[in-house]
Amino acid sequence: TRTIEMIARCLLAAALAPAALLLTVAPRAQGPLARVLPSDTILYVSMPDLDTSIEEFKQTALAKIWREPQVQDFFAGVLKLADEQWASAMTQAREAHEQGMLPFNPDDLVKMRVHGLSFAVTEMGLEMKEGMSEPLPRFGIVMHAEFGDSAPIWQNVIQTGIAMMQAEGGDEITIEQKEISGAQVTLVRPNEPADFPMGLHIAFVGNGLLLSTLDTDTTSIL
Repeated sequence: TRTIEMIARCLLAAALAPAALLLTVAPRAQGPLARVLPSDTILYVSMPDLDTSIEEFKQTALAKIWREPQVQDFFAGVLKLADEQWASAMTQAREAHEQGMLPFNPDDLVKMRVHGLSFAVTEMGLEMKEGMSEPLPRFGIVMHAEFGDSAPIWQNVIQTGIAMMQAEGGDEITIEQKEISGAQVTLVRPNEPADFPMGLHIAFVGNGLLLSTLDTDTTSIL
């Protein structure tokens, strides 16, 4: 009976943890992105200070349940196995990096951090292009992430990913660089259908990353 009760409490904690974390974020849910979004933005969600939110979450009842000795004892074997598998994976990754098979140093990757996140939907609609029989989707999606001191690592990883995307995409995508308000923006756009209204705009600003699907949003934000 005690085992069933403990399992039930663990499952309840796991199920409610995301909601509890969002509740600790809600009072401060105003990040820098909010000030530059269009006035008719449909949806905006922000977690501007994840470090503080995580620390506050550690003081919640759900986190205290996880720290109970009985719960820790129950998961001890699983946690130990996870640690062993992580150590083994890191060893293999280091060897792969030394042999040139992995473009990133795994010891750098584990230093990557996200200190704040903001997400917005600025518009949702359809756009009819001349000569087309069906409308094309036009969704305005914007995301901003704050990386702090780990921004250079993120930038290296993302730039490498863009290069790989370009090599594998071939004639299916176009990748171009442009400058908007002093910021260097990488634009990834599909070649078909022609004049597709959406693309992926990627811009590093300070220690943060801005992602956007529409030219108009990128220009107005930057």
